[in-house]
Amino acid sequence: MFETRPVPSTYRPGIVTGAVILVAAGGLGALAAGIAALTVVNAAASVGMLFLLWGAAFLGVAHGLSAGREWARTTAAAMSVVELLACVFLAVRTDGLVHDGAMVAGTLSVAVLAILCTPQAGAFFQMSPVTPAVPRPLVATPGVR
Repeated sequence: MFETRPVPSTYRPGIVTGAVILVAAGGLGALAAGIAALTVVNAAASVGMLFLLWGAAFLGVAHGLSAGREWARTTAAAMSVVELLACVFLAVRTDGLVHDGAMVAGTLSVAVLAILCTPQAGAFFQMSPVTPAVPRPLVATPGVR
C-alpha cells in the first residue's frame, strides 16, 4: 500500500556532515558575494540578486542534506556541477588572470560531488523517510449504495 523504508537512525555519517558544511559555506559565500555586488556602485543589481538567490538555494539544499533527503542530494550534485562549470569559465577569463575565488569555489564543488558519491552517503540518503500520500476519504454519493 505505502512504500516503507527502514527508519533512519539519528546517526549521520561524518562525511555527509562535511558535505553539509561545505554546501552551507558555499551558500554563505554566495550570499556575501551578492551583498557585496549590491553595495558596489558600478555592479549590476542583477548579478547581486543572482548570487543572493544562488546562496539561498544552497542553504536550503544544505538543510535538506542534513535531514537526509534524496532530493537534496540530487539538487546539490546538480548545483555543484553548474557551479564547477561557472568556476572553470571564471577562473581564467580573457584577461588571463587566475581568480582565486573561482578556484576555491570550484575545488569545493569537486569535494561536494566526491562526498555525495561515496557509499556512506548513498546508504544514508537511501534510508531517508518517505512521506506516504494521505488517502482521501470516500465520500458517499446520495442515492447510491
